[in-house]
Amino acid sequence: MKSKIFALFFISLLGFSCAEEEVIPRTNPRFTVALVQLVDATGAEFSASILDFGSEEIEEYGFAYGTNVNPTILNADYVSETGKPEREFKLKASHSMKVGDIIFVSAFLKTTKGTIYSKPYSFTSQGSDGFIFDRIEIPSEVYFGDTLKVFASNLSKVGNKYAAKIQGVIAPIGQIKEDYFEVIIPRGIGFLQDQGMEQMFEVEFDVAGKTLKVEKAFNFKKPQIEIMPSQPLGYTEDLLIKGEYLEDRYLQVKYKNQNGETFILDVDGNGDQEIRVGLNALFTEREPQLELIIRGNSYTVDKLLSLKETVILPGQETTFNGSSGFFILKGENFNPKSVDFNKIEFSPDIFRYQVNSLTSEEMEISFEYVGEKPAKREISLTLNNAGQQTKDSFSITWTAPGIPVIPFDESYYGISGRAVAVGNKGYLISSNGVFEIDPIAQTVKLSAQFPFPVNDPTSLFAIEGEGKIYFAAYSSYNPTDPKLFYSFDPVAKKVTQLPSIPSEDHSFQSVVIVDGQLYYQGDKIIPETGYDGDIQRYLFDFKSKEWKKLPSLSQHDGVYNFYTSFEWNGELYASTYVAFDETTRYGMGIYKFNKAKLEWELFRFLENQMFFSKANQTVQIGNRVYFKSEYIWTVLDLDTWQAESPDYLNSRYGFADAKTAFQVGNVFYLWGFNSIFEFDPKYFY
Repeated sequence: MKSKIFALFFISLLGFSCAEEEVIPRTNPRFTVALVQLVDATGAEFSASILDFGSEEIEEYGFAYGTNVNPTILNADYVSETGKPEREFKLKASHSMKVGDIIFVSAFLKTTKGTIYSKPYSFTSQGSDGFIFDRIEIPSEVYFGDTLKVFASNLSKVGNKYAAKIQGVIAPIGQIKEDYFEVIIPRGIGFLQDQGMEQMFEVEFDVAGKTLKVEKAFNFKKPQIEIMPSQPLGYTEDLLIKGEYLEDRYLQVKYKNQNGETFILDVDGNGDQEIRVGLNALFTEREPQLELIIRGNSYTVDKLLSLKETVILPGQETTFNGSSGFFILKGENFNPKSVDFNKIEFSPDIFRYQVNSLTSEEMEISFEYVGEKPAKREISLTLNNAGQQTKDSFSITWTAPGIPVIPFDESYYGISGRAVAVGNKGYLISSNGVFEIDPIAQTVKLSAQFPFPVNDPTSLFAIEGEGKIYFAAYSSYNPTDPKLFYSFDPVAKKVTQLPSIPSEDHSFQSVVIVDGQLYYQGDKIIPETGYDGDIQRYLFDFKSKEWKKLPSLSQHDGVYNFYTSFEWNGELYASTYVAFDETTRYGMGIYKFNKAKLEWELFRFLENQMFFSKANQTVQIGNRVYFKSEYIWTVLDLDTWQAESPDYLNSRYGFADAKTAFQVGNVFYLWGFNSIFEFDPKYFY
């Protein structure tokens, strides 16, 4: 009995190769092997469809077949005819195929430029008769639910023996007639992107156990997008897009913002006539342009969406005292889809932050200052959603006593010296040079350099006088040698060496500016006995640049005296450690400078108090004076003359060096290890 075996398969349009390794131009023919029809004793019939004849003349066409996985006319049998084929051509092979063999077949076209092959496809003899495929009738335009007619003979009359797939998706079976059956195009099939409306699809049939695959071109209907008025929407609402033929299981809606970021928007509903789109993106404009990708093709949609304004409710504020904090921000029309879809802006931008929770009306935000940028006391937060900054802001106040307002890089680490204020700026005099500190601009920079012959050019003092800074240092290891004396002009940015201080004292005590002159005082100690109290005094005249010796004073008390001065009600005061009754009574002496006698006079004795400081001048703001020893802060109340040592300052700012303090207005600054700190007594406890 003569038996027939049929096998249908498709060959991808991509993947053509030339056996002669010739470069095939893009104008070559495009074709596909569509059918393998096996008849055991008489051979097999192959069929191919021409999609595009190309621009080159076709000299020969046919099929190469055999057991080689890549059959060509050089390594396998082939069947062919000369000339140009019809759009669909068939040829029958009558030899070199055994029942049960796995046969590979490739269609080929030979042009004047070379031979083009389709991708090979394999089939196996089935050993029994089955349906014999004839053709498929496809409407000129198709859509989901449309019907394909598959014409064939030897068809079964039992409906459950039919199955079909298009692009791997199960396709329903329609009517079954004597010479054809219907296949309904299913929803959910995939499309290649940017391939146009007509694309190739693999269609697979199974009739009574015999399968057949064919690749056919479907021309899907173009989506019709309705022109609609712009929709004013909040971020919790869906954008509605209407039209016809909109269905696509793999539909995408894309948005590319002005930062170059691309977002895939949520498709909350997709049907033939309607698409619902979620607003899950960081929008940078109120009327964004969207891109719809429907069945592999791109369509631009604009003037359809108008985003509502995001609002921060007015009057919201918080404070924090450490380096971090959190707060609840309340408002309207936050984008709840993601914390990344709300553009949070701090001014100044000094925080690292994260959003812990989010709704359309509230978000909890935690923040931390990590020392990377200059800090400010007052920070505001706004949202910039859809390219619009909120009209109101959230206010954050940093209430820590001291905050790092001028961070600096490693080249400034470890620099020490004495700081002095001139006008609204501070100047640190150090062995590395003179550094200008601008609290308003929040900058620090080298202002002048000078080859100081000693390591610490301010080992004695630094003080402002008549717009300049005067500073002095020991010239040698012998403290009685003349002291080096300099001035720095902040305007000219110049350091000038002045006549040395002729004092033979062993221990510097005090320096103040009085009526255009600099008053210097030091203690000359008898080396053999250590007896102190021979006070050496000198005046330096700024105009003549000469030193004048004043009569010595006798003030023996047996302890080290260092006067840290301040002004109060137009008078000069100073504090120093003192002892009385052969050091049995000790404490801090508050001295008042007698400008007529040019000497310090004891004003008050704070027995058992100790707040020694190495600063020449201390900070006085309002009725309080702030002293800093190596580790301890002391605040002196000038109304009550009572002193206290606040733990909150000692525990947090014990590192500060009092010599680097300078005052501008009602705040003062200290040079720290890696930044300059601003201290505002308004925030002291």
